[in-house]
Amino acid sequence: MKSILLWAALLCLPASLFAQTTAINDTIYGADGATWNGSILVSWPAFTMPSGRAIAAGKRYVTVTNGVLSVSLYPLDGVSPSGVVYTAVYTTTSAPSRGETWSETWTVPASPAVVTLRAVRLSSTLVIYLSQLDSGGAADGNCLKWSASLGKYAPATSCGGSGGLSPSSTWAQYEAGTGGTGTVTATSTWAQIEAM
Repeated sequence: MKSILLWAALLCLPASLFAQTTAINDTIYGADGATWNGSILVSWPAFTMPSGRAIAAGKRYVTVTNGVLSVSLYPLDGVSPSGVVYTAVYTTTSAPSRGETWSETWTVPASPAVVTLRAVRLSSTLVIYLSQLDSGGAADGNCLKWSASLGKYAPATSCGGSGGLSPSSTWAQYEAGTGGTGTVTATSTWAQIEAM
């Protein structure tokens, strides 16, 4: 009877208290086409889930035999601080490349379905998911303007004069913080934005 009451109480708890992980399953092959054998050390910094659940910094060793990878990790969508990633360090255990290592950066999406390495690997081109961005204090109608005191572009209510990015700004002006006058507006064309 007590166990039935306990299960009934657990079923009434909000789902957000039970942080769901994303399963990553794949087969890893070497450059020669043979299945890969080795270990992967997956590490992460401390972060907070959108539900408020705090995840401590940690690491996990995953053994890969005959190419079979299977690991479950917390998704990083909407976590705080933004930009959190997993670092995966591979170590080969098969001859002739025994002991060779390399690393990858992973970002794990929330998914009820199993995902593959392709879904979590970050390429050398940085991928930023919209859920990882915050407003930085910007409000509707703000533009980006160079802030010498901050050493970066920051939200501003007026981008006239030196340092504001405009549709006619060049990449060199963007990097130098001397983008001219004006703002990118809702009516700016894609070509104008690309030309910044």
